[in-house]
Amino acid sequence: MMLFFTSASNCLTRRMEQKIRALVPGNHQIETCSGFDKLRRRLQRPGSRFALAVLMVRNQAELDRLYTMRALFSDLRLLLVLPRRQTVAAASTHGLRPRFVTYMGCGTEALTAVLGKMLSQAGPF
Repeated sequence: MMLFFTSASNCLTRRMEQKIRALVPGNHQIETCSGFDKLRRRLQRPGSRFALAVLMVRNQAELDRLYTMRALFSDLRLLLVLPRRQTVAAASTHGLRPRFVTYMGCGTEALTAVLGKMLSQAGPF
């Protein structure tokens, strides 16, 4: 199962979610989560583990909040989508141990390519 998280719903996040859903084959499930409290509760729910997660972050405060939840991400392969490079600190990004990091202004091509490769190697989950 795959998780897509964003704290805001706007045209960029909806477009990103659509592209991700288009990549995910029928034997994979994707769940969208919005809001940090929902994310925490979802990750703490026993018996339903995610194999990977795409997390979209709007600012440093959101990245810091995810960093405080880093223990919940220990078994996940993370892909982070961050705001512009100047607005976030690299230390908190690396503390989450993501497999891939990209920025919102860079387009979706790199993220979808990496995600597609990860999904093809993962098999059904």
